[in-house]
Amino acid sequence: TLKQGVWFKSDSNLVFQNLTLGSSSGMGGQGFQGTGNNITIENTTIEHATIGILSMGSHWTIADDTISDTGDSGMLLGFDSSHPGDLPGGSDYLISGNTITDTGMNPDFTEGTHGIYLKVADATVTDNTITHFRDDGISIRYRNNLVSGNHISGGGIGLAWFQYDTVAGTSKWVNNTIARVADAGIFVSGTREGTRKPKESFQIAGNSIRADSGTRMNLQPTNGT
Repeated sequence: TLKQGVWFKSDSNLVFQNLTLGSSSGMGGQGFQGTGNNITIENTTIEHATIGILSMGSHWTIADDTISDTGDSGMLLGFDSSHPGDLPGGSDYLISGNTITDTGMNPDFTEGTHGIYLKVADATVTDNTITHFRDDGISIRYRNNLVSGNHISGGGIGLAWFQYDTVAGTSKWVNNTIARVADAGIFVSGTREGTRKPKESFQIAGNSIRADSGTRMNLQPTNGT
């Protein structure tokens, strides 16, 4: 059990298993923060931390972890405050079988907080359970992602796209269950919201969406299909 969490920089080929990170109460603990390639985090519990997992790099596997009671987001993937917004923070992530609950608990954080913030290309996000988040369950910024079989409930937007990528790809969002969202089940942001017009193509099928208010799907025009 590591209250101060795990931190590393520019290391690769590391595996972390069966750890407990963070504190037993409050927001005083730390989660997982690292930059590098070929990293695996699995069967790890992170609770009462500022951020669950913050990553920068490629070829990460994040599987069967439990993240709860974070001040900021559950996962900030491909995130580096010094990295330009239009460059991905990595590629080729597998994010599977995780449980993420009660994120964005610190009211002092005025920026968006999410279950998973995905700033990487070529990511697969499958069979995760994300509940009780402030803004987006999964907030996606880069091309060619597969988001499938996730259960998302209790927040502002279930799945959200914001066009940071300068390269067009195809994102596939299928067979997700989204419930109890206040703003939209699935949202593709566009110029109407003051963001870049999307260039991504989307395949959206087989999702179950129940919105308490707002809309089930708010899809702004894209230069893709």
